[in-house]
Amino acid sequence: MSNSEKSPVAEPSFENDPFCKALFEGLPPDIRSSLSRAQIDALVTTLSHMNRRKSRIDIRGEVSLFFQRYYYVFLAGPDRRRKVMKTLVNRRLNTLHGGTGVVLGVVYFFVFSILVVMVAFLLYKIKSFLDINIFPDRHLSDILSDFF
Repeated sequence: MSNSEKSPVAEPSFENDPFCKALFEGLPPDIRSSLSRAQIDALVTTLSHMNRRKSRIDIRGEVSLFFQRYYYVFLAGPDRRRKVMKTLVNRRLNTLHGGTGVVLGVVYFFVFSILVVMVAFLLYKIKSFLDINIFPDRHLSDILSDFF
């Protein structure tokens, strides 16, 4: 059989690893069936080792309370997540910059517009309270009635 022809592969045996199982079940069937057995084994091995970093302290267990079972996990050891978390945050920020910039621009425009209207209204009230006439014999209601 040539490399271009691939026989359908039976479902891989990754049922004992929930992460691998969820990943392969999430793949579209045509992509899953196009994977060779060696590719599937390599992916399962790599994914299994990614989640299996040993911690210095690893305590896991279950507790049965009434009709419900609860589990607990206590892990402690050197923090190896900092570099990974920094990379993930940078990816999210780079992905969000395009769409977020437009959305934030629109939000800032509306907030600024509302603030301008509020400040103008506050200044008008202060002017009216102090009985200052900027335009003699005209009031805001007269000016607005010309427009509407």
